[in-house]
Amino acid sequence: MRISKLCSVTPSRTKAGVRKTPGRPARPSQSDGVDPVEVVCRLRPVPEGEERCVEQLDDTTVLVTPPANSQAFRYGTAKEQQYKFGTVFPDTATQKQLFDAVAKPLVRDLLNGKNGLLFAYGITGSGKTHTMMGSQQDGGIMPRCIDVIFNSIVNYQARRFVFKPDRLNSFDVQTEADAMLDRQREILNTPKPGKTPRKRRVPPTPGGGGGGGGGGSGSVTPDESDAASTRVPEVSQVSGLDEDNAFAVFVSYVEIYNNYVYDLLEEVAPENMKKSLQSRMLREDNNKNIYVHGASEVEVSTPSEALDALRRGQRRRKVAHTTLNTESSRSHSVFTIRVVQAPLDPRGEEVLDDKALMVVGQLSLVDLAGSERTNRTKNNGDRLREAGNINNSLMVLRTCIETLRENQLNNANKMVPYRDSRITHLFKNYFDGEGKVKMVVCVNPRAEEYDETIHVMKFAELTQEVVVARPADRPLDMGIGLTPGRRKANQILREAQRRLGSDGRPSEAEPSGGEAAAELAPVFCLGPVWPSMAMTPGEEEETVRCLVRFLERRVQLRATLLHELQRQQDAFRQLLVKTEMEMSALRQENAQLRASSDGSSRRTAALEARLASAEAANDSLNRRFRELNENQAALVNELGEKEMLLNQEGLERERVKQRMKTRMQQEKERLASDMKSRIKMNREMLKTEMRAKDEKLRALRDIINNEEAGFAVPSAPPAPAPRPRPSTANETATFRPSRSDPRLSGTPQPKRTVAATTRHRRSKSTDAEVWLDHRPGHVLELATIFQPKMKKRKSVTKLDAKDVINDKTSKYVLTHQDQDSQGEVETHMVKGDVLPTVGGGRAVVFSDMETLRLSNPGAKRPSDELGPGLDYELARERCATGIEGHAAGKRRKT
Repeated sequence: MRISKLCSVTPSRTKAGVRKTPGRPARPSQSDGVDPVEVVCRLRPVPEGEERCVEQLDDTTVLVTPPANSQAFRYGTAKEQQYKFGTVFPDTATQKQLFDAVAKPLVRDLLNGKNGLLFAYGITGSGKTHTMMGSQQDGGIMPRCIDVIFNSIVNYQARRFVFKPDRLNSFDVQTEADAMLDRQREILNTPKPGKTPRKRRVPPTPGGGGGGGGGGSGSVTPDESDAASTRVPEVSQVSGLDEDNAFAVFVSYVEIYNNYVYDLLEEVAPENMKKSLQSRMLREDNNKNIYVHGASEVEVSTPSEALDALRRGQRRRKVAHTTLNTESSRSHSVFTIRVVQAPLDPRGEEVLDDKALMVVGQLSLVDLAGSERTNRTKNNGDRLREAGNINNSLMVLRTCIETLRENQLNNANKMVPYRDSRITHLFKNYFDGEGKVKMVVCVNPRAEEYDETIHVMKFAELTQEVVVARPADRPLDMGIGLTPGRRKANQILREAQRRLGSDGRPSEAEPSGGEAAAELAPVFCLGPVWPSMAMTPGEEEETVRCLVRFLERRVQLRATLLHELQRQQDAFRQLLVKTEMEMSALRQENAQLRASSDGSSRRTAALEARLASAEAANDSLNRRFRELNENQAALVNELGEKEMLLNQEGLERERVKQRMKTRMQQEKERLASDMKSRIKMNREMLKTEMRAKDEKLRALRDIINNEEAGFAVPSAPPAPAPRPRPSTANETATFRPSRSDPRLSGTPQPKRTVAATTRHRRSKSTDAEVWLDHRPGHVLELATIFQPKMKKRKSVTKLDAKDVINDKTSKYVLTHQDQDSQGEVETHMVKGDVLPTVGGGRAVVFSDMETLRLSNPGAKRPSDELGPGLDYELARERCATGIEGHAAGKRRKT
């Protein structure tokens, strides 16, 4: 099997016999010959008893019913819908039925020099790969196409290497001598069987032969050999081909993975098998056809060689296990078959060396990767990136179809975004009118697949409304005026040569073409054999007369032959002169053409260099663009997540706010009720206290009045001895009367003073260390005598690790306020040292706690109530405090 480094993915015809595709063709009018894109539907079998969402109504219509668990049903938009197709194949349809209806007409067009595109479309797990590949006993579209092609051209194949790719999406015709040299090189370069013990050669399948020229170089594993031996080939063929043409078949296999094109038939050295394949670029040839530059194109002579190339590409194709499919295709694969044909020479032996007479037909079979949703497949990592690229390319295909339909319906001229994806850019020429386009929509009728299936149905319905310009028919003989039946005449001639060699000559090898031509060429002689010249007695005169007549006829015949020879010599001389003049003119023309060709080659080389640099820059920009798109997508996703978190936080804040409002309202109501009860209680207590004070004042007034009037105080029951009360430096031993009494104003008494200081006393926190003062925001500043004194401190309301873990902080104090049992404010100060730890951190070791309590000396204590055993001195002091307010409050620190 021969491999050349060129793969054409778009059909072309060379030179004068080619209809060029313009850069942007005009939209075909209704009067032009157009064909709609043919779309057929194939239903996948569903296990018995499982719910279905797709049912077949007739041969062209299906009914789609949304199940109860679908999104449409949940959103209230569920309704049954009918979709029409060219043909609907039920789940019981065979591969043979699908091939005869869809692919076989494309194979017929391929052998007649036309182009075709067939692609399978559907969600993941809908049976696209099975439709294209099939099984060994029931082959799919690709194996059947190969079988029908070789069944049809089995007697018309050219020898290997007669047609050779020219690396510009076309072919050259080689002479038989050059082709034989290439065949010999192939034989020498083919590895011997002893060097590859793990592989063995598989003989060609019967009936798939063709023209000679050496066997292929494909090798398969024993498992593939067994599979090939059990394969059931397709036996049908296409009739009506031109038997005076020579045919050659070339195949290529590429995949589009993550929007990069890879050659699945690339020859890789054994030491580089583990390396990834090199991506290929798409280019445009002289006829404005798109092809994959640098991809491999394999010439095959038998179905086994073609299937070997197909299986080799399948082994390299990207597949992976997903939740919905154990062997899910992660790329779009394109298997292209190109059939090259050219007429034979007048003798019917070799191919005419004229590229203008060559015709190339192409058939592209595409297995699109299935669309999928991440919420169902649960993909992540590489699988998630692959799914995103697959869905993006399918979305671009849908956009191109929509734009084409809009242009055709509205007579618009909008730009179709073919270049947004490699798969659409590759098949641009087909949609511009370079061949027929057909689509097989594979549908999985399971109810779980409804949400994805409905989008496939809508896309299929949209695709059917697009029309493609019908390519003009072109006769294959090109009007060269050659006699039909040349191949058959040559075969009869060879058979006659073989028979002559076996019957009339010794048993030798078959004579060469030159010897056979000499034997069958016209024979020129001077006459029959000489008559008998024996002189018998009595017949001498008769013998002499016969001899004279024979000689006269011989002389006459010799003169005729000499005249004919002279005539032929003159004609040949004139022909030779004319040929020499033509050769001279052709030499001059050839020199001019060579000079022009050299100039064109130089310009082409310069343009190719510029194109290479432009493509490199374009690839760099594309990579940068993809990176920016990925970053944008990541940022969009992150922004969405942040917005979702903010919305959730906002909702949570609203809920907390509502709860706090409710609690505040309840607490307010409870506090209001408590305050009312306490106010009522305090009023009662105040009334009771006021009554008690009034009683005390009346009793004191009576005592004072009685002393001044000199009346004796009525005796009272013996009272307990007054309790001793220590005197202070600020108190006097005598009773100090009120200034309001004019009778006592003559004996003024010194006022009591309270010892006070204008500065605060210092607490224990008097060192010069750096303090970390940790106090909540609601701590009240108290005017106590003792105040903590910290020269260097850092106050924080919320503690952070970096506040402690540093070399400056050496002390730590935590301030906390509470309410004691008397209702007064009590401040707790917990102090500690900040010490380094063994692990390199910092730790706080608590060593002291101070309590600051602020109390009101004028507040009444429960033990201050007056009773029967009232001490006189104590009563006097308390009366002075209650009436005149001379006593001062005391502050203390505990």
